[in-house]
Amino acid sequence: MKNDVLITFLSKQKYDSDQDQAIQKACGTLEKTDSGFVLEYTEPDSGLDNSRSRITVMNNSVVHLQRKGLCETELVLEKGKVHRCFYKTPFVELDLNVVPEEVRVDITEKGGKIRLGYRLYSDNIVLSENSLIMNIKLR
Repeated sequence: MKNDVLITFLSKQKYDSDQDQAIQKACGTLEKTDSGFVLEYTEPDSGLDNSRSRITVMNNSVVHLQRKGLCETELVLEKGKVHRCFYKTPFVELDLNVVPEEVRVDITEKGGKIRLGYRLYSDNIVLSENSLIMNIKLR
């Protein structure tokens, strides 16, 4: 059964000497599966032109993010493992390495929290350090 949820995102990004931080909210659904949970929502950033995102949590240790729309992303975060990340916009396509530093999942059918910390690399050069906290509450 899919539950309607409100998701609050706190994202931070650091690249070179610059830092950005944003707080956004989105309505979506949360569904329990055999291996974990699926969270689906429309991206709250109007610059993403109503892109849809799907976050699959497996065994509370692997987070798989897929975004479809104007900007597309596929990202797997699994602590201790390097994965390739795909990122596509109308202007550029990037194939990056993602190195997770934090993958903490504490969710139930009633909501919870996902905490992610990771670095994005291209050709062994750090492009950015990122953190994302998602607070999920029933609507």
